[in-house]
Amino acid sequence: MTHMRRSVAAVLVAACALLPRGAQSQETPSPRSRAPYFSGTDAAVGLGLAATTIALFPLDQRIAASLQGRSIQDNGFLRGSSTVSELLAIPGAYVITGGLYIAGRVQHNNSLMDVAVHTTEGMLAAGAVAELVKGVSGRARPNFTADTNAHDFKFGAGFVGEDRSSLPSLHTSTAFAAAAAVSSELSGRNAKATWIVSPLLYAAATMSGVSRLYHDKHWASDVAAGATIGTFSGLTAVRYAHNHPHNRIDRLLLHISIAPLGGGGAVAMWSSNRE
Repeated sequence: MTHMRRSVAAVLVAACALLPRGAQSQETPSPRSRAPYFSGTDAAVGLGLAATTIALFPLDQRIAASLQGRSIQDNGFLRGSSTVSELLAIPGAYVITGGLYIAGRVQHNNSLMDVAVHTTEGMLAAGAVAELVKGVSGRARPNFTADTNAHDFKFGAGFVGEDRSSLPSLHTSTAFAAAAAVSSELSGRNAKATWIVSPLLYAAATMSGVSRLYHDKHWASDVAAGATIGTFSGLTAVRYAHNHPHNRIDRLLLHISIAPLGGGGAVAMWSSNRE
């Protein structure tokens, strides 16, 4: 948990430093906001991820077995980093965006608030899609000791049983949605920083997926599917927000004020005027 707190603090500090302060906000969309929801690059990435998901199906059980080998499971670095990676995805991603939003309110930094809100929207969208697919597909989770079958699907069973909610990985969906949303927002506000921050974000998201394989919670194709859902949810959330700068979700979330309380606490209140 100490590693997680340090990682969250580092992300908050970096975001505050990289994003512009003050006036730039969701209410004045940039020229990029008029772009279509999906570009040719997005289509290429989506097809690549979808193809990877399909290609991994025949290899799922072999990959799972190799990652559960004694030499890998006994590796102290992998054990520690995988736990931190999972926590940074859920609940860490929501803790970070909540912290960014509060920091934006305190600093009167509309850009920071926009990034926090749109990233949260992307993660929630990814989560909703992931939960729907989980429920419908009803794929059995891996269990190395029980020798489960990667091709064991039962329509609708994922809605009633956690043991049949393997496809896709929710942690991976959340992590990739956050990476895609922040990268998209940053590209329109600080393009130079994008070349540094985006690879780090996607690397962290990938580690979240790998950690789920390490802990024998998902098949490799579950992780690839989660990456696909998360990436497109994050990109779509940002593009929708910039194409619809007065949408109801943004108006609700961006009008929440943070009022200080005694003892160092704070309370959220809705305000009709945004600073």
